[in-house]
Amino acid sequence: NDRLVFENADCLGVVEVEGRFAEDKKDQRIYKYVDRIDREGKTQWKILVVDDENTYYYKQTDNGEIELDLDAEMNPRPHAMYEKDGKLFKKDDYHLLPFFRLDNNKKRKSFLQAVKPLIDDYDIHASSLTNNLIDFDTPLHVVKGFEGDDLSKLQQNLKTKKLIGVDEEGGVEVHTVDIPYQARKEKLDLDEKNIYRFGMSLNMQGLKDTAATTNIAIKAAYSLLELRCNKIIDQLELFLQELVEAVIAEINERVEKDYSLEDVYFDFTPEIMSNAQENAQIKLTEAQEQQVRITTLLNLAAKLDNETLMKNICELLDIDYEEIKSKLPDPNEAEGVVKDAQGTLDNVPVEPEAGEGNEEV
Repeated sequence: NDRLVFENADCLGVVEVEGRFAEDKKDQRIYKYVDRIDREGKTQWKILVVDDENTYYYKQTDNGEIELDLDAEMNPRPHAMYEKDGKLFKKDDYHLLPFFRLDNNKKRKSFLQAVKPLIDDYDIHASSLTNNLIDFDTPLHVVKGFEGDDLSKLQQNLKTKKLIGVDEEGGVEVHTVDIPYQARKEKLDLDEKNIYRFGMSLNMQGLKDTAATTNIAIKAAYSLLELRCNKIIDQLELFLQELVEAVIAEINERVEKDYSLEDVYFDFTPEIMSNAQENAQIKLTEAQEQQVRITTLLNLAAKLDNETLMKNICELLDIDYEEIKSKLPDPNEAEGVVKDAQGTLDNVPVEPEAGEGNEEV
């Protein structure tokens, strides 16, 4: 449709090649993704090699040889083309490497890096505790004076009949192993807290009682996640600037203008969940406070001039007084209108109440 189109590429499948390592000395991007899995279970890969002018299409089966993609309509294919008389032609003025990278932070490091050792430590202790519980789940039976020589029958009798035979001096003692889980449990809790803390994430354990949770408690629980999101917003703005520059260039070419990035601004409005009931109560209190102030001003209307009164009312109602000043009626005219209206109301005959001998009309 003669407009730029953006798509998303998984960063794990993109390789950046600097121009000093390429044969043509151009910066390139190699994008490899799964196209399909055929009936034989083989993975069919598509590989795109992209520079500032063209896209070269390749394909690969599993880890086999990489070969040209003969199914591509045009290989290589220019990024910007136009159609004339049923044929496609290349636009010569397009020189832009069409890959824009969204970084997680300045160092381009994952948030997982800070908590990966803690997650591994948590997994080791949790797995070790699970293995101990499995190993020592069955109690130990100490049998004295057992009448028999087959231990398998003894085990069978314990499981099914719950009976075993012993001599007069014999007996059975049941022993269990106390697993030292308390220290491991505290270590698991500490690892969990540190994972949320250093991962700058939201721990829902602090918001168990949602019915009585105040907005202050919610903001405190979201504080680390909010800080993390603010850092991402900084990188997101840098990323969007690159996209907008490409769009502005297209707009300038289409409408023959000279717009620049300085004419565009980005507005991010992060929102944190809050207690709706508490918010409604706060709004009600603010509305009642505003009503009391307006009532107080109206009670002082006889002692204040009209301009002062209206300025204060506009300030309370968040209205620009200068915009409505010319539309306000003259104080003398307003007073005359009120007197005329009051006189009219005084001359209106009052209908007698029912039961005074008058006919209903």
